[in-house]
Amino acid sequence: MSNKHPGFVHFFNTLVQSTNLKNKNQKTIESIKKKIMVLIYQLVSIRNKHCTYFKDDIGLFLVGTGTSCSGINTLSNIGLSITYRSLINKMNKIEKDHTLSVLEYLKKKVNNFIYIYNIL
Repeated sequence: MSNKHPGFVHFFNTLVQSTNLKNKNQKTIESIKKKIMVLIYQLVSIRNKHCTYFKDDIGLFLVGTGTSCSGINTLSNIGLSITYRSLINKMNKIEKDHTLSVLEYLKKKVNNFIYIYNIL
C-alpha cells in the first residue's frame, strides 16, 4: 500500500491515531489496525467493478443460506452485498441464461447424434 499509494498511508495513520491508542495493549492495537484496513477497503471498493462482483457473490451466498431480505439489504447498506431486489434480478437472469445454454447444448448434441445415427 505504501509504495503504490502513499496518500493512503497518511490517511491510515490519521485514522489509527484518532482511535486513542493510549493504554491499549499490542493485540488490541493490531485489531484496530485491521479494522481500519477493512474500512479503507470498503471506501476504495465502492467504485471497483471486481469488488462489485464479490458483493454479488456474497449476496448470492446469503440468499442460498436463507438470509432474510432485511438482513441482505442491511448488508447492502453498509457496502458488503447488493440489494435483495438486485439479487432476485440476477438470479432470474442466471436462470434464463442457464436454460438457454442447456437448450442450445442439447440441440447441438441431438443434431450430432442424429447425424451419426443416419450414417450408421
